[in-house]
Amino acid sequence: MDLPIKFPSDADVIAEEAARFRALTPQERMRSILGLLEAGALMIRRSPKAAFMREYTLQQEEFARQAVKEFIARHAHCSGATDNQCGAAPRPSQPKD
Repeated sequence: MDLPIKFPSDADVIAEEAARFRALTPQERMRSILGLLEAGALMIRRSPKAAFMREYTLQQEEFARQAVKEFIARHAHCSGATDNQCGAAPRPSQPKD
């Protein structure tokens, strides 16, 4: 059936929204992002499951902190210190030629 109304594709809508966002100044971008975060926080506060969502959010933040700590422990290199002093796994010794 050929309808007289044409709806844009999801890809077209997303591309237009991205273009509008990119055209904003850095300050306008931050205001837009903060507005979205504030709207989300308001929805959480007004939700009948607000207590659960607060606890879940805190739990996810702790998981993220732990993941960052583990990543840094695995990949960070301390300048002027040996690997063992940095908490990194010792490197395997390489055979001499």
